[in-house]
Amino acid sequence: LIALLIVMVSLAMVFVLQTSRRYAVDPMLHDDFAGALRSLQSLDSLLNETVLRSSAGLLPNQDPLVRIDKSLRLVAKYLTTGKLRAPFLSTSGQEAVRKAVEEFGDVLAKKELQIERFKSEAAVLRNSQNYFPIAVRTFVDAAGESSSPSTNSPASEPNPPKPKKKKKDPKQQSMPAESPLEPLGPQVESLLRQVSLFSLQPLPMYVPQIERRLGVLEERRSSLGPEQQESLRLIIAHARIIIDRQHRIDASVRSVLAFP
Repeated sequence: LIALLIVMVSLAMVFVLQTSRRYAVDPMLHDDFAGALRSLQSLDSLLNETVLRSSAGLLPNQDPLVRIDKSLRLVAKYLTTGKLRAPFLSTSGQEAVRKAVEEFGDVLAKKELQIERFKSEAAVLRNSQNYFPIAVRTFVDAAGESSSPSTNSPASEPNPPKPKKKKKDPKQQSMPAESPLEPLGPQVESLLRQVSLFSLQPLPMYVPQIERRLGVLEERRSSLGPEQQESLRLIIAHARIIIDRQHRIDASVRSVLAFP
């Protein structure tokens, strides 16, 4: 009888130990679960901040956006696979959290579409911002070089220029070969300054001024040679892209930040 009692007590103790282990609360598991939820929120906020920094031109490339988005996806998958449970939450509470994370994943998918649109618009804008000053400098340098032969050609022939200058001074002043280029050089440089100001602070007040100057340059373009026409065409195209894409990027950023 005593041996039977000892066996029964041992079985009862084993059952109690197994039951206690099954329902034991591990604070570390709960902390891991809560930490994953907090990281999901912090990464989402960091993604919004990175989008803002990228739109302001404070990032060299779009790699940080890709890394943060990938981390968000991994954490969301970690929370919805069912492998991680919060011991301090009831079954219904854990199910509510799982559904909330799944809804977050759906919102994140829509957010990613807006971010991809933002990235494409930002890539086009950055390309124009990089090449626009180069195109302006190329045009201005070409204008300076085209005017230099007119001053060097009389120096190579010292005898004939004296009577030519006396006879053709007024005509040369009225229709010189480089007259279309000399006024356009300062105008193109002024366009560069205006567009640069707009890139730093895209205020609507700059747009009419830029548009007026672009209209003047469009009218003068037909008076240039083929190479200079193409050079000026690129300048005008880059300037218009910068103005147009900046507004599109602002709209994309607002769309990204609007997601809950």
